[in-house]
Amino acid sequence: WNPTTDWTVFSFLEWDSHDDYLRQQRYGIRFRDNENHMLSISSTQNESRDPDSESSYNTHQVDASAFWAINDRWALFGRQLRDLKDYETNEPKPVDPVLESLAGFEYQNCCWRAQFTYRESSPRSSGEFTTDKRYGFMLSIQLKGLTTLGSGTDTLLSESIYGYSRRQYHDY
Repeated sequence: WNPTTDWTVFSFLEWDSHDDYLRQQRYGIRFRDNENHMLSISSTQNESRDPDSESSYNTHQVDASAFWAINDRWALFGRQLRDLKDYETNEPKPVDPVLESLAGFEYQNCCWRAQFTYRESSPRSSGEFTTDKRYGFMLSIQLKGLTTLGSGTDTLLSESIYGYSRRQYHDY
């Protein structure tokens, strides 16, 4: 539902008709304008069932992300994926409820664009949570019209921030 041209309210349900249960439900709100301002917050609940062992696994997460252009040259961005599941006492759970987060800034002018990103994640090993946290710093420099030097943070941001892939670049 789009109450205005900039705001979207959404929901998504996935029903498993074979095993007759609600597999996934997602709902949230998004903001995106023509000035490179993007905000999104959503809640997702998943249920996975194994018909052979008759076991199930549930998740409940909230995902908040933003890309905010301060002006034509500077922008800030960030995302946080947080675990909201209410765990049973004998159920393994993550050490930190923040499953993934990233934050950074971007500068661009007529000839080049640079992004600096900090990323933190809690990886899973064989479906089990680990106590390890992964931390990373990424620097990407794009020579406009030529090439990109670095890991190409655009892919990571497109996967993390809703609407980022459709943002407007300033070519002056």
